[in-house]
Amino acid sequence: SSFTRALREELRGSGVVACEISPGVVPSGFQAAAGYALTKGERRSSMSPEDVATSAVRAMLRGNRVHVPGRMNAIAYAALALVPKRLIAWITARFMHRTGRALRLSAPTNSTITEAATTRPRPEARA
Repeated sequence: SSFTRALREELRGSGVVACEISPGVVPSGFQAAAGYALTKGERRSSMSPEDVATSAVRAMLRGNRVHVPGRMNAIAYAALALVPKRLIAWITARFMHRTGRALRLSAPTNSTITEAATTRPRPEARA
């Protein structure tokens, strides 16, 4: 990522290493808490948190700049590097909407704006 590349440059010569880790889906309690069920493909390509951590530390110690644990994740990562980012965003949004996983935002209504304005604490008057 751009952040990791910039951080790596900032740290050059300091003895501290920055390595981008892109593990794909890592099953954890987060998915269950969010009500998100992994797809068959996500379950198939996922790695345990312990396996990701072990793989990431090894990659960092080897001096890798980028590490993508797992064969399927590495293939997807390499393929996505060839696709324009705008197209990836469009495809992802369509997938999220079709599967019902898209974030649903609504524009504030007059009643929510009024409610927010009337329930916000007023600043103390200064003497």
